[in-house]
Amino acid sequence: MEPSYQKISDRLDEWTKETFGESFAFRQYQKEVAIGVILTFLTDEKKYYIAECPTGFGKSFMAFAIAGVLSTYYDKTGYILCSDISLTKQYSRDLEQYLPWWGNLIGQKNYLCTLNGLNFNLGTCKLEGIKSYTEIEAKYPDCSYTCEYISNRKKAALAPVTVCTYQWWLIQQNYIKRFLGEGAPFKTRDFVICDEAHNVLDIVQNQFSPRLGKEDITKIFNVIDSYGPYNDHIKGNIKGRIQKCRNVIFDEDDNDKVFIALKNYFVEIENLKFITKATKTAFGERIKKGEILNKTDRTILSNCNFIEDYSRKFADFIGAIEEIGTKYIVKNDSDKDKGILVFNCINESYLMNSVFHNNCNKGLFMSATIGDPDVFAKDLNISKDNYTYANGIPSPFDFSKSPIYYLSRYRLNFKTKDWVFPELLRLTETIIRKYPDMHGIIQTGNYEFSAKILEKIDPELQQRLIAYTDSQSKQEILNMFSIQSSDKILIGPSLIEGIDLKDDLCRFIIMFKIPFPSLADKYIKTKMEFDETWYANKTVISVLQGVGRGVRNENDYCDTYILDGTFDRLLYGHPNMFTRDFMNRIVYINENELIENKLM
Repeated sequence: MEPSYQKISDRLDEWTKETFGESFAFRQYQKEVAIGVILTFLTDEKKYYIAECPTGFGKSFMAFAIAGVLSTYYDKTGYILCSDISLTKQYSRDLEQYLPWWGNLIGQKNYLCTLNGLNFNLGTCKLEGIKSYTEIEAKYPDCSYTCEYISNRKKAALAPVTVCTYQWWLIQQNYIKRFLGEGAPFKTRDFVICDEAHNVLDIVQNQFSPRLGKEDITKIFNVIDSYGPYNDHIKGNIKGRIQKCRNVIFDEDDNDKVFIALKNYFVEIENLKFITKATKTAFGERIKKGEILNKTDRTILSNCNFIEDYSRKFADFIGAIEEIGTKYIVKNDSDKDKGILVFNCINESYLMNSVFHNNCNKGLFMSATIGDPDVFAKDLNISKDNYTYANGIPSPFDFSKSPIYYLSRYRLNFKTKDWVFPELLRLTETIIRKYPDMHGIIQTGNYEFSAKILEKIDPELQQRLIAYTDSQSKQEILNMFSIQSSDKILIGPSLIEGIDLKDDLCRFIIMFKIPFPSLADKYIKTKMEFDETWYANKTVISVLQGVGRGVRNENDYCDTYILDGTFDRLLYGHPNMFTRDFMNRIVYINENELIENKLM
């Protein structure tokens, strides 16, 4: 007999009161969505539930409630997947307080070995080549209690619900389960709850897209050069064969010939596993004798692990292409001038089926930015008749003090940038002067515009700007930003998501350029040729994410300015992709209103 709506409602009340305390109360629409998801998971009608949950909706506590009712009353097991380690840690803090018997895990490299002090994937047991955790516990029984990774792993394997990253789950479902079979500790469970679900396809694509670059060849050659048993002649031959394969891969354009070169390259990399295994064993023996490894030694060990992971990614890509054909190869040489080449599989239906859907019995996809649900579902290869969509969930935030001002006069693109850029810079200076003692951000769309703004802006205002040049420096800048004086402004192309600038950390946002995915990226260009609607939806999601950086709680507020008139393509071409809250916040302005400060 199928469960009733009322029965599930009662059980949600019972479970949440017992777990979170008698004072717990669902936020508006939280309970209705939770009931809908549970009904979907307990019936055979639909496999998936898609929910666009606005910021402040309380996705994590709703996920806990859904998983808690399913595991407690219906004996179901599941995973809650997070898009990055920081989000996983947020979940983990709540687990420690409310659900300490559930599991949570992140990748091995984030834990330290208690015996040698290295990352767990270079721990004493790993350097000895021990792969079975039964063998590890037999040889090192104390590690069952002292090793954080092993103890967390044991608990996560036994727990009814495990919180982890997408990347860790994909590895468990597509490598470990295949390798261990019935002995795999993390099998397919009854349900999967996906947070920040707008990132799912990008994560899957990245996980199974091999990459060639200067950094990887440096790591590969470092391991070869460090291998003592081989003389320089042998090492030179190995490196020569590898470099020859890479040259063909970089120079060849025919997909069939590229694929042959990729397979030859893979064979060469696979052959290095003999060296990586022997090298790790040798370092393990040195550590046993009490030696302390220096920085060079640690680099070599880290590079050995890199080669083993690198080989696996090529193996998966080659296996997929052998099954579906070379016509689905995208040789993405957008950064070829930097010595970087990425291979994508454009048949993402195959990818999603093989690595995700085949490992998921029932699934919830939730995000603050879904865009068009049909486009989102199609992108993930979910048929229209196989998902339920939670439509029109309003935000709990009061946006009356957070308008989105849109000035549509100047369209910034490749053809117009020479004359439009100075106009948008002038407007940007006007806006900055309106907020003399406040933090803000400028979303530039690319590094070219960031550099040009820094060069051309009024020197007095330039002192307020804080820029970054790559993802590493971005994180360093973000860490410093909160302790800077209150008039600083972050500027950069990727200030769209993954940053939490609550309250006084962000009182205004300038979207200088609409973040259309770059068509210089061959994967993006090829996907758009397959489906132009996907391209629009991808951009809308970035816009929604971008305007959300400055309003992070019920009492927060932030003024947003969209200065790039190419936004018309989205606003009028695809209005159904935007949330109702977003559309209600838009205030159309002209240049004089901005300059004369006649805004609301």
